[in-house]
Amino acid sequence: MITARNKFTVTNRLSIKYLNYYSNVKYFNLKYIFDFFLLLVYSQ
Repeated sequence: MITARNKFTVTNRLSIKYLNYYSNVKYFNLKYIFDFFLLLVYSQ
């Protein structure tokens, strides 16, 4: 029971880490797209 609980907490930590990384990447992509859009607007 203790080992299963430890396994569960480890998977929780890993999933949280992954979610944080994914949200950061998503935000970065949105920022990049937004900057590209601004560049297109200003270039015309």
